[in-house]
Amino acid sequence: MSEDYAIWDIDRILEAYEGVPEWQANVEKGFNSLFCFLERNGLVMCGVTNARGEVVRRLIMASDLTEEGKLLALGPRNPIDRWLDSNGRKKNPPDMKILERALAKVRAKK
Repeated sequence: MSEDYAIWDIDRILEAYEGVPEWQANVEKGFNSLFCFLERNGLVMCGVTNARGEVVRRLIMASDLTEEGKLLALGPRNPIDRWLDSNGRKKNPPDMKILERALAKVRAKK
């Protein structure tokens, strides 16, 4: 039996950018986009947004991810880490192509 652990905690991540508000805002926007993508594609087993589409759940645990979500989020060089490091995350609106292609590959293998 594996231990549950935090995968992404937006508030803890943002602490690293205190004192640099423009970076903090950019990082928060990226994680909000990621959380919305996960919810919209059924990759989390919990709701992360409210009726207005605002991210209200700012912590995702390993147990919150579906099997498909785990395939995208866990392991070395996983697609989500690649997207977080990409310039696509920084665009407005963020370019989700890396994640969309990775999800299509996962679903094609079913």
